[in-house]
Amino acid sequence: MQSRGKIQGNSDLKVATMADKYEKENLAEKYLEGRPRSYPADWYSKLAALTAGHSLACDFGTGNGQAALGVAEHYEKVIGIDVSKSQLECAMKHERVQYLHLPTSMSEDEMVKSIGADNTVDLIVSAEAVHWFDLPKFYAVASRLLRKPGGIIAVWGYYYISLNEAFDAAMNRLTEATLPFWDQKVKEYVLNDYRTLPFPFESVGIGFEGKPEPLEMEQEFSFEGLLKYLKSMGPVILAKENGVDVMCEEMVKELRDAWGGGDLILAILFCVLPLSFVVRWRKFNSGVNHSDRFQIDNTIVIKSCAGSECLNWDFELLGFAVYPRTISWIAISVGGLAMFLIFGSWFLVSYPLGSIMRGYFYGVNSSKDLDFVISLGNQNATVLAHDSNLDLVPKKFPSDEVIVDKKVESESNPPPQSSSNTPANDENSNVIAKDLLPKSKSPDATNSSSQSVPETKEKRDEGAIPSVVSSKESKDDIDTSKSKNAEAGGSVSKGSISNSSDTDMGSKNPDPLPTNGSTASDLGCDLYHGTWVYDSAGPLYKNNSCPVLSQMQNCQGNGRPDKEYENWRWKPSQCNLPRFDPKKFLKLMSGKTLAFIGDSVARNQMESLLCILWQVEVPKNRGNKKMQRYYFRSTSVMIVRIWSSWLVKQTNEPLDFAQDGVVKLHLDAPDDHFMEFVPNFDVIVMSSGHWFAKQSVYVLNNEIVGGQLWWPDKSRRMKVNNIEAFQISVETILTALATSPNYTGLTIVRSYSPDHYEGGAWNTGGSCTGKDRPLAPGERVENKFTNIMHDKQLSGFNAAIKKLKNKSRLILMDITEAFEYRHDGHPGPYRNTDPNKLTKRGPDGKPPPQDCLHWCMPGPVDTWNELVLDIIRRDFEGNQHFSS
Repeated sequence: MQSRGKIQGNSDLKVATMADKYEKENLAEKYLEGRPRSYPADWYSKLAALTAGHSLACDFGTGNGQAALGVAEHYEKVIGIDVSKSQLECAMKHERVQYLHLPTSMSEDEMVKSIGADNTVDLIVSAEAVHWFDLPKFYAVASRLLRKPGGIIAVWGYYYISLNEAFDAAMNRLTEATLPFWDQKVKEYVLNDYRTLPFPFESVGIGFEGKPEPLEMEQEFSFEGLLKYLKSMGPVILAKENGVDVMCEEMVKELRDAWGGGDLILAILFCVLPLSFVVRWRKFNSGVNHSDRFQIDNTIVIKSCAGSECLNWDFELLGFAVYPRTISWIAISVGGLAMFLIFGSWFLVSYPLGSIMRGYFYGVNSSKDLDFVISLGNQNATVLAHDSNLDLVPKKFPSDEVIVDKKVESESNPPPQSSSNTPANDENSNVIAKDLLPKSKSPDATNSSSQSVPETKEKRDEGAIPSVVSSKESKDDIDTSKSKNAEAGGSVSKGSISNSSDTDMGSKNPDPLPTNGSTASDLGCDLYHGTWVYDSAGPLYKNNSCPVLSQMQNCQGNGRPDKEYENWRWKPSQCNLPRFDPKKFLKLMSGKTLAFIGDSVARNQMESLLCILWQVEVPKNRGNKKMQRYYFRSTSVMIVRIWSSWLVKQTNEPLDFAQDGVVKLHLDAPDDHFMEFVPNFDVIVMSSGHWFAKQSVYVLNNEIVGGQLWWPDKSRRMKVNNIEAFQISVETILTALATSPNYTGLTIVRSYSPDHYEGGAWNTGGSCTGKDRPLAPGERVENKFTNIMHDKQLSGFNAAIKKLKNKSRLILMDITEAFEYRHDGHPGPYRNTDPNKLTKRGPDGKPPPQDCLHWCMPGPVDTWNELVLDIIRRDFEGNQHFSS
């Protein structure tokens, strides 16, 4: 079994010995202080969408109430249950949460009576606790409590934490040191990733016992917070009780070194690895009730029923619907299927599958247009298998094999060097001084699919200002729009409308972005120079209508009081950018795959696209450890995300004078973790940049040529700094795509996304608090770091264009300048659901911790996907590509 920072789960007190220690030694407060405060809010949204009712939910093994508070956002009443009184006394309060102490000595009947009654509970959850339970008793109690039909039980836990290779290795050693102090039953279940957890149900093929799939959860920690977390682990506590201090100075030092210093705040990736099932009806050992379960994002989910109500149910994964089927319905279905097979067999014998059938089934008229190719001449070719699993894996792998990714993504806010207030390279800032030049992005229309882009940036027309339009505006309403502009204060000039010739949008067109005027599809339209306009039609989705929205970007769900930032839309000066039409996108991409490759900002854009598409169709989650994948059945569209921090090859082994553990970036080699999948992608949205502010060693031709936050030998001359390394990496990965013989897709390179930290970096007091409207053009402050990163990216892009050899296309989606005006679009202090989080400056004037890099959802980031849709439409429909 591969180990990676494996730890014991949350509710260590679920056996009497640990419960007693929490009571006697007052460890509950330390437990609350050290543990992550919440799970992803979208997880609770998914569960709530699956239950028929929302009156009552129970959290078994609630501990300090982490899961109970999340569930309470969707249910009228939640009962948090635990065996430890001291844990419950320290539990977090919520108006809809009631905490209940149930000792293990209680009988099944007593437990049911204390909670309520049979058939009364809509949802039962158990987070980080089921491995401590008396399972037959727990299953029996849960089966009695759940509504029939309609009740759901969900069980999950996190058993890996990951940051980097050195940290993970230290965590493995810590785990090994604590093994003698694990409860034997817990050790059996946890160390085997729940694969040996007894569960009396029959799998029907969606998730298999013994093959858990990960659900990732990201939590920010200071190093001191990490130590508190580790010291709250049950085995660590028991080891110390027995005279073994596993958290000794040596272990703490090893963890601190891997952390990168004790003063950093980093995001740790928690990997949830439970069972995944859809099962048929089967009796519990008690013979009392029946249950059914199914998979939702890598957790055990059980559907309860009883007696004659246990009909055959049809589960649509994440479809939020469950339908009972009668015996007669089943008989009709089987008969219909038999007739279809008989007719189909006769038809295929009479009319062999040729170009006509190929065109009918695949929408093409020649085999070269198919999404997969089987070549007898190349047995090692990568093939996209169109099977039920829809696995984007090389043909040499079995279709049911789970690919283990040794590289775990660690999505964090960038270090201080990503801020405009910090030098690009603290050790060689003089190296980049020559490059701090203003940018210019002037149109240069050509007929080429892949075009070079000017590498200097002209200043925008200082007279242009954001416009305000309404979805119901007429010519008589222009004064209203002007009033709205006046209300915008410093962000919009009083009583003004953009001086663009196209901005009088209300006088002739009722829509914010009219379709009867010049549109973005017009030849030669420059999409990237324009203004932000107010659109009262609002965003394309709501934060509570998208289950895949990461909590860190759920600004409204995290308590942000203003909403106007959701209503500003981008208006190019020369044309109109249509609102995103999800049905048009799915039709346009029919049978194709779009992949987002990059860091956490790429994840931000991918989730934005999924949120928009989710409004018309709920996709199937086909993800594995290698990539996230969402499949839209109606049009056979797959949306993929692959994590790649730098887009180039990474190694951790010692090299020359670079020690083990620090990341070595081979700037002249693409990231081989995703290149094998590239031939399967029709569209790739590629982005990077912010991770070049993190510690790393730069390697060219297997020789160390530079580093970021690392250069131990001051006597050596550094040849490449982080800015130059970024340019080289862009050229490397785009050249690899442009010369790959099996890749013929469209690559959209999203330009560098600006941050808006003011007064410092993300962990040194940088702030974007109180920004509620876009900047007016005259107010934009030049960010030299953003400018030079943008210029270096253009240089790498243009160099790759010159090397294009295959039939793929490269397009630059140049969003940098437009988004420099959107200082209002970031989460700021609204990064989590913690009701006690700081959102304003303290008495000393110090701002709270903030995220001024990622984008709120819904929010400005949705514009990126409107641009992507127009680029794809233009490419697929054979129009000339616009100039970047």
